[in-house]
Amino acid sequence: MTQTKDTTNIEDTIKELKKEFPSLKTVVDELGSDVKHVYPFGCPAIDIPYGGGIYSGKVYQNAGWESVGKSTLGLEMARAFCNYWKARKENNYVVVWMEAES
Repeated sequence: MTQTKDTTNIEDTIKELKKEFPSLKTVVDELGSDVKHVYPFGCPAIDIPYGGGIYSGKVYQNAGWESVGKSTLGLEMARAFCNYWKARKENNYVVVWMEAES
């Protein structure tokens, strides 16, 4: 991919990637965009596959081998959600964290 400018806007970055890789799919492409809020992680390597961040009204399940970063990703999801609302001076939100081993 030829980078011609500094892309700090995640939506612009996703558009550029889709031009170069037409088969690229994000979470939004797969689940639809019937959401009111998007909570970005602030890390393009995570934001891009998630379509810009995590979406309100969705349930996310992270699965994988041990020590691959599932808990860390979950904590980053909670942080992204909290930071979004704190920046808007809203304190009426709840984060539910559930973790289980099988």
